[in-house]
Amino acid sequence: MPEAPELHLIREWLEPRLVGREVVGFRVLRPLVLRNMLDSPAEEALIGRRFETVAREGKLLLFGFDA
Repeated sequence: MPEAPELHLIREWLEPRLVGREVVGFRVLRPLVLRNMLDSPAEEALIGRRFETVAREGKLLLFGFDA
């Protein structure tokens, strides 16, 4: 897991590249890293949704989605 200062730089790099873009597909390479707080599998819940925010809280990157 990257240290907090590195996560800040990663967030700054990802934010302008992700916010407003639609998820058309993805692959989970490390399932233990993904924390799915949805009632359905991540693939079903996220495909077709748009990124709204990229935030850092502690050692985590948090991705916010529309609706």
